[in-house]
Amino acid sequence: MQKSSSQAGTRDLEFWDILRADRTKTGRTKLRGEALGPEEFHLAVHVWIRSPSNAYLISRRALDKQPFPGAWEPSGGAVQAGETSLEAALREVEEELGLSLPRNEGRLVAQLNGEGKHSQTLSDVWLFEFDFSPRQVSIQATEVADVMVADSKQISTLIAEGKFVPYVARYWPALAAISNRAGSPTRRAASTSGQSGGNP
Repeated sequence: MQKSSSQAGTRDLEFWDILRADRTKTGRTKLRGEALGPEEFHLAVHVWIRSPSNAYLISRRALDKQPFPGAWEPSGGAVQAGETSLEAALREVEEELGLSLPRNEGRLVAQLNGEGKHSQTLSDVWLFEFDFSPRQVSIQATEVADVMVADSKQISTLIAEGKFVPYVARYWPALAAISNRAGSPTRRAASTSGQSGGNP
């Protein structure tokens, strides 16, 4: 992970590994916000947390967080330089929600291509089985306005009403089906691999 801060109190700078379309690293990094070249990509993660009762912990984006202020979403964000996808998933959840997820309970259930204005964002979708309580959550106020425990039907309704980040609609039905299947929590890509994703 490459971060730099010139003075105490200034925000750490975030660097991304630059990838090819096939997700292999180019060996180059860029500072977040720098324009990507036509054949350059970066990786983001979407992190879904599901309880034993099949309830999901979702969060509402801060009201001043662009794009999609106030929309509901899974936790997630950009993978930083030097991180693996799994490491980024664990870090984002700890930063945004204050939860330390068990890394061996994570399943990589989909790998998505970007679309439209986020065409250079590749996304990994993670599902963690975790017996959480909302009382355990400590939100990062600059990123998260609120959290909610929701079942699949509630999430589907939020998506249909346009209250969820739009890119989730492209894979949610497949994810809901995958997450309800029995099986060990091993890392595996689902049949949604190659679908279009968005930028958390």
